[in-house]
Amino acid sequence: MTRLSLFLCVLAFVTGCASPGLQFAGRPAVEVTVDGSRFSVWRNGDTAQAIRTNMERRPGIMHRAYRAIEQATGCAIRPGTFTGDPALVTARLTCPDPPS
Repeated sequence: MTRLSLFLCVLAFVTGCASPGLQFAGRPAVEVTVDGSRFSVWRNGDTAQAIRTNMERRPGIMHRAYRAIEQATGCAIRPGTFTGDPALVTARLTCPDPPS
């Protein structure tokens, strides 16, 4: 395999991994950086999903993903609903009532 072929395979893999789950398809992503970790965050009603978009192996990724969802949505994460792994997390949200 040539270097160009390898590069294109890696590029296709990395860009394909930043796609949201079906319930978030068609919704715009909010790009967020928290302490050097980059995330794409999608929201659908009271549910959010974050995908880490940079390569890293530092401790604390889950904490930064938690903060990214709250920052991108302006909502608090409901206790006990934050699940996933260092690459993809989901959470249920509690959002303030919009001003009337």
